Amino acid sequence: RLLSVGVDIEDSIINEQVYSPTEWRDRYGLFRGAAFGLAHPMSQLVIFRPPNRDASFRNLYFVGASTTPGNGVPLVMTGARMCVERILAENI
Repeated sequence: RLLSVGVDIEDSIINEQVYSPTEWRDRYGLFRGAAFGLAHPMSQLVIFRPPNRDASFRNLYFVGASTTPGNGVPLVMTGARMCVERILAENI
């Protein structure tokens, strides 16, 4: 989506890691690559989840079940959209 609006970050990506459900199970002991992150306590629900931008590294953004807005495919996709919109707003 970024490329479709003229923002090409491909050359800026230094490292990209993709894990399969098997790797999540083996690495963290999660059943079938649990989609809800490493923990799901009340302190990580809705607005209490970690933000989608790192506090220390200005250009580091997060998307996924363990960050805002939350878990499940629809919310993760919404989080991806929010992250792209934030990057575009902050860099235009």
